[in-house]
Formats: sequence, C-alpha cells, structure tokens
Amino acid sequence: MPVLNPIHIDDVLTQFSGQQFTTQDFILQFRVNYPDDWNLLQERYGRGGSGGGTRYSANSYIALRLYDRQSRNELILSGYEQSPEGWGNEVIARWQKD
Repeated sequence: MPVLNPIHIDDVLTQFSGQQFTTQDFILQFRVNYPDDWNLLQERYGRGGSGGGTRYSANSYIALRLYDRQSRNELILSGYEQSPEGWGNEVIARWQKD
C-alpha cells in the first residue's frame, strides 16, 4: 500500500507559503512534482471524483493528509468553497500554510 512521503507534502506546501490554496490546487502541484507517486496513489485508491465509482480515492487520501497537518497546527483550514465540476463533493477545502 503506497504511503505519501511527508517530505513530499512539505515540499509542495512550501510552494504555497503565504497564499491560500484548495485541496485541488495542492493535488495539481503534487502531480507535477511527483507524477510517479501520484500514479501509485491512483492505482491503489482510484481516481475518484464524479463517476469515480468509489467514495475513497487518491484525492481523498491527499485531503486526509492535509487535514492531518491541520490537526497538528501545521496548516490552517481557512474555509470551504464551491468545488470544481466533477470533483465529487459540493465543497472543497481552502488552506493556508502561514
């Protein structure tokens, strides 16, 4: 079972320092930085989103890692916004690093 390397999370989070971002923004940047890891997560958990056929997906896995950071006061959950079309949920979390 693939596990997301915490160093990869830190690396991507530094790219958002001082600005707000959504879970989707984080995932898009993660995919650019770590395409092989993203592919492994998708193989294990599926693609998710609308029509993904599963309630848990690679997107969910990443989102939970961000919520873990928030619970340790390493990341601020600044609210929710309308999710992009096809996301699978009505709202998406908005985060801030600093």
